[in-house]
Amino acid sequence: MSLRSAIVRAARPVLQRESCLFCQLHIYPPVRGYASRIDSRFTITPEQSKRMSPAELRSMVDGRHRNRYFLDMRKAKLLVVPAPIADRIVLDFLAAEKNKVDPATNAQELAKKHKMNIAAISHTAMTLFFITDLRDPTGRLPPSQNRMIAKNLLVACSAAKDVFATLQILNSSYFSTYYSISQAEHFARLCSPADFIQSGAMLRILAAEGDPSCITMEGLLLQREGHIDRAKATYRKALEVFDFTIHQNWPHPSALPWIPPWRPLAELLLSEPGSTAETREEAKKILEKGAIKGDDPLAYWQLASFETGRTPFWFKCVTKAAASGHVEAAYNLGRFHMDAYQEPKSILQNKELEAMVNYATSWQGNNSLKRLAIEWLDVAALAGYKPAMMDLAELYDAEGDWELATEKLRSVIQPPPSGELEEWPKLVKRANMRMADLNKRQLKTRKRRQS
Repeated sequence: MSLRSAIVRAARPVLQRESCLFCQLHIYPPVRGYASRIDSRFTITPEQSKRMSPAELRSMVDGRHRNRYFLDMRKAKLLVVPAPIADRIVLDFLAAEKNKVDPATNAQELAKKHKMNIAAISHTAMTLFFITDLRDPTGRLPPSQNRMIAKNLLVACSAAKDVFATLQILNSSYFSTYYSISQAEHFARLCSPADFIQSGAMLRILAAEGDPSCITMEGLLLQREGHIDRAKATYRKALEVFDFTIHQNWPHPSALPWIPPWRPLAELLLSEPGSTAETREEAKKILEKGAIKGDDPLAYWQLASFETGRTPFWFKCVTKAAASGHVEAAYNLGRFHMDAYQEPKSILQNKELEAMVNYATSWQGNNSLKRLAIEWLDVAALAGYKPAMMDLAELYDAEGDWELATEKLRSVIQPPPSGELEEWPKLVKRANMRMADLNKRQLKTRKRRQS
């Protein structure tokens, strides 16, 4: 069995390239939508087209699409209520909204009628938000209202004191403003200023009642406003009451990131001017709490930086972060295994570290260290980390596999997406030189064979 395929499948959705604690946003399932098997074409009969208005046709098509999507998500265990109930929630919500029922009462009545908590309704709304619009070959129907309905459902749930809905609304503003996350931007565009004001007021209520995620959000907002000392105090308060229990499908797998308090608090402590040994020790203890109790791969990655050299604890931390999709950790782990393969006596002097590495490579067979090194480097390379691509290109070149070497060099040379700056300009220059040299050697080889 190859490690590469399993790791890539697990890590690809959450691969991150920045090492900043704020940019490494999410230890939970990543921000993403889910595809269904629904045909993207409209199926409207001529009779329906004649007797129904465009708005009625749109409502019919949306309802059909919504029901099928809910069924698919329920089968995938990404919807917490049965699909027919989820669709009924949407229809009941729209009926009450049409009758001018206020949002909080609407959400509370839905929860009472369907015998569930409001969190289940907000979870359903989040699933609804990711239903993609269908193509309209006629061009006569208005846009789908599913996303707006989802937003209004979340606003209603927030008004009814739901934590998830409140954070989803405020995170859409926070992450679209500071991090340009596309999902946040899409959601924020649907919200009115009144939606943000209402959710901000609810955030303060929920934070005052002791919800750790809402307290952390307050800290993030304070930090952005420049109130650093107040932000640190708020993060410490959140950490004191933080629930480290991991709940399946909570928050919703497609929710915007919930940043745990240890990340920004440790970042502030480590970035303070004139940071002392005591401050660093406090940051380390905070990160240990997030890593060990919260199972946070980013906390493990930060903890690795406290180690002097490649110790057993360093290996544990980097492995944990790499296996969870941290690209730089994957690259460092690949480099470590390659160094251990090339200089085992130098790298594996520590017996505990040697035992850990032997255990990790025991099922890989011959050249296990080298194979594992290549697989970790490949994970980083597949995520767009050009240093890993270059290392692989040089490795394949040295082994005489010019085809793979050329493939990796081309990946290094490839320009970044439009509007983005090249992160590794020196590496690109080196790859171009290496490519020219490789082409010369290949040409010489072909001429020698022909003569």
